This record gives sequence, structure tokens and C-alpha cells, in this order.
Amino acid sequence: MIDVLKQLTVLYVEPDTQSRTETLEVLQAISAKAIPAADGQEASRLFEVHRPNVLVSAQVLPDMRGYELAGALRALEPQLPCVLIDSVAEPENMLAALNITPKPAAYLIKPTDYKVLKNALEEAAQLLLRQGRCMVRVSSDALYCAVDGTLLRDGSVAALTQHERRLLDALIQRRGGWVHREQLLIHVYDDPDVASEAGLKNLVMRLRRKLGREAINTRYGVGYRLRMEPQHVLLPR
Repeated sequence: MIDVLKQLTVLYVEPDTQSRTETLEVLQAISAKAIPAADGQEASRLFEVHRPNVLVSAQVLPDMRGYELAGALRALEPQLPCVLIDSVAEPENMLAALNITPKPAAYLIKPTDYKVLKNALEEAAQLLLRQGRCMVRVSSDALYCAVDGTLLRDGSVAALTQHERRLLDALIQRRGGWVHREQLLIHVYDDPDVASEAGLKNLVMRLRRKLGREAINTRYGVGYRLRMEPQHVLLPR
């Protein structure tokens, strides 16, 4: 999940200068970029310019509530993940926030720290994954969506079989490292009687045809690896 977080652009809205400065430093350490705003109007303007992936907002703003800002921004981006932060657990604010659709990725109560904010952004990243907007670059010209098992290459979409998905998932998990044949046989096949090195070799050949011939390296006596280290990519809207 860390790779996904490092791709996120976060819009952070907090009217208190000290809180905004302190929390902004934490968000910048977790995400790729954090953009500060002091109120809803400024946040709306910055959203139009930067099109962030996630909204993190205080509930109490000078010109509106955080859930109202989330609703306004979702008129522009309906699936925008949002994290709302309140000073106290006020039932009225919490109920109003939980009634927006989709529900907030997280509803936090101050004070917040690195771990709490990181967990909240991980929830937001999971929403992006389920939306299919977060993909994994597995070769120079191929992107893979682990949610539905589709492969995007040269503008075309291809579906992977169950065994192809399991093989690619195992290679991705090793992040460019070598995966032994024995490990792949266990990971790919449910039935040991079906698993064979010849079948695995044919499976690798089929996956190569979909990813590109140079996408998977072979080391005889060892196993296979992805030629390039997989990278998480957030697709533009």
C-alpha cells in the first residue's frame, strides 16, 4: 500500500494555522503531494486547479462544514475519497458526514498523528483501488488492474485467466525479485496433481504474449521475475 500512498495528491483543509502547518508536514511525508487550504472557498478553487485524489478536511470551517465541502467537490468528482477530522465527537456532525454518498473513507477526532492519518489515507487508497483507478505498471507499455484482472496495453484491454492472474500477482509481490518455480507452482495451482513445470512454462509463455516478450525474465534452475520493478499508477480521471 505504501506505493499507492506515494502516488496520492491530497487536498488538506484546516482553518487553524498551527494545526494546518503541523498536519501538512505529516501528510507530505505520507503522500506524493499535500495542498493546504484554509477554508471551503479556497479548497474549491485549488481543487479545480490540482484535481487531487483525496480530500482531508476539518469539519468546522469558516464558511461551511467539512461534509458540505465534500458534497460540493463530489459534484465535480462523484467518487472522491474524503477523510473528515472533527475537534470533538459531535453526533450531529458525525451523522451528517456519514449520510453523504459515498461515505467518508475515515472520520477522525483530533488529535491525529502519523499512524492515524496514514491508516485513513490507506482506506482512501483502497477506495481508489476498488474504483479501478489505481493500476500497476508491469512493463514499459502494460498496466494491470488487480481488482478485475484486466490488462491495458497499447490502448487495448485484455482479460487474464485465473492462472495468469495468480502468476502475475506472485511476480508483482516479489517486486522484481526472482520467484522459484516451486513457489509459483504452489501459488498458481490449487490441485498439486495439475501443477507441472511444463504447464507453468506454457503459462509464462501465454502471459509474455500479453505483457510483451521481454516483460518476464527466466533464470534456468531458479525461476522467473518481472523485468521491471512494478509501480503503482493512478490513472487520470
